[in-house]
Amino acid sequence: MIRTLIWIVAIGLLAYGAWLALLYSQQRSMLFPGAGMEPAVRLGPPNGAETAWFEADDARVEAWLLLATSLSEEGNAPAIIFAHGNAEFIDELANDFGALREAGLHVLLVEYPGYGRSTGSPTQVNMTAIFTEAYDWLAARPDVKAEQIIGMGRSLGGGAIAALSRQRELAVIVLQSTFTSVPAMARSFAVPTWLVRDPFDNESALRAYKGPVLLAHGRQDRIIPFRHGKQLAKVAGAELLAWDCGHNDCPPDWEGYLDRVIEFLREQDILEEGL
Repeated sequence: MIRTLIWIVAIGLLAYGAWLALLYSQQRSMLFPGAGMEPAVRLGPPNGAETAWFEADDARVEAWLLLATSLSEEGNAPAIIFAHGNAEFIDELANDFGALREAGLHVLLVEYPGYGRSTGSPTQVNMTAIFTEAYDWLAARPDVKAEQIIGMGRSLGGGAIAALSRQRELAVIVLQSTFTSVPAMARSFAVPTWLVRDPFDNESALRAYKGPVLLAHGRQDRIIPFRHGKQLAKVAGAELLAWDCGHNDCPPDWEGYLDRVIEFLREQDILEEGL
């Protein structure tokens, strides 16, 4: 009887150990499912966009700068660095930011390592390095107001922007459907947090950030639950836009969401009325 019990416990421990090993080895494929995949729509940079390439470790990453349609009297404009979700590509997003450009904002779409035409394998470390390099490239341009660079991220992209905020000074942070941290997400699936290789601790980043923050989240989000958005809003003292939608269908009115972002940037004196 005792020998049988020992065997049962041993088999259970071996199975659990194998499960943990699988989680450790496969977690990046779950966190970055777009790595190594081609976008469903491969448009290439739209007319008038500038293409840039940034490098970190083994990664060479593509980015597109969508220029503002109008500049200030000084010939420059604020700029947004946009970080997309973990199963998106910049090819799919190039036509989604017309309202921001018409409002007087440059928009830089930065790809992730291993996504689309970019090389390497994504990690928090090399993504942060890539976005830091992209920030510096923007800030050095004469047509960009270096003190008015805004970080905007969706889902996993919120992690890229929050990590960037620890490296460079962002004028404003705008996050949509973003988690508090990867360990917090892991706990909800009974996964030991010490297994997490890319923590993306957005809650700690927003606690440390002293600038204005705008958050948005769906109340019916089953991938990144609404409580994550509420917690981020709490620690940042930020406005939380909430809709009755899930993860991939939020916001229900993209143009309306961009209008609120533009209004928020005007409230922070990033944009002037009428531009």
